[in-house]
Amino acid sequence: MARPNVENPNAEFLGIPASNSKNRTPSTTNESSGVEISSEDVENASSSSDSDEEEESINPMDASQRRRLQNAKFNVLLSKRAVTDPVATNKRVAPDLPDAQLSTAHLIVKHDLATGTLDPRDYQVELFERAKAQNTIAVLETGSGKTLIAVLLLRHTLQNELNDRAQDKPHRISFFLVDSVTLAFQQAAVLRHNLDQSVGQFFGAMGTDLWNKEIWDEHFKTNMVIVCTAEILHQCLLNSYIRMDQINLLIFDEAHHTKKDHPYARIIRDTYLKEVPSKRPRETRNIA
Repeated sequence: MARPNVENPNAEFLGIPASNSKNRTPSTTNESSGVEISSEDVENASSSSDSDEEEESINPMDASQRRRLQNAKFNVLLSKRAVTDPVATNKRVAPDLPDAQLSTAHLIVKHDLATGTLDPRDYQVELFERAKAQNTIAVLETGSGKTLIAVLLLRHTLQNELNDRAQDKPHRISFFLVDSVTLAFQQAAVLRHNLDQSVGQFFGAMGTDLWNKEIWDEHFKTNMVIVCTAEILHQCLLNSYIRMDQINLLIFDEAHHTKKDHPYARIIRDTYLKEVPSKRPRETRNIA
């Protein structure tokens, strides 16, 4: 059988287009498996191919069988590389991308794998101390640790709540309000990792608009902190599933949305400001 007229006789064997075989770097990656093959592996495979090509010209009847054997050897090589290359596997499980480019599932994995160690900086401690004493709007750049301040404030509030419950005072819960479902997943994962108390997570796609007061009462009884989209709390307040005086802390994430008819603004305007000041919850707003 005549040999193909190409510059690299092993191009077909390696799955490389013949016209581009000269420009290949010393290492290549198998597209389907994501496994990197070194130049040494390619040379070994090439030498095997050359010897098989010579034998093939002597005994053309076994050409197809020899080609199948070569492919089998190459697949074994790939499998060995896959087993000894955990880095490639880890990259597929938890890609190192900005949060905006990750799916919800990857966001959960990313934040659940966080260490959860709290090491606040001086400005975060200062804002935390101020938020304990009065309603606060935290205006910080993205990535400056606003969520950490919220975690510190929640820990303080929950400790006070546990003391109040020990004295048979009415139960109150904390709300961490977000503007999107993705943020609900993300912030709930962070809070669960840093708080000892139970954290509930709710958004509209769960069918919350069909829940009655009994269902909500069960959730309020089970969880000391609830992360939800703002519209859910707004509807709960309008339907009297919960009262403003039953809330001990309100955290508004991405609070720059608080304008016009946004749920953030409606909660403040329709319920919070109408409550007696002494019964209002502590309010903290995080602004990027």
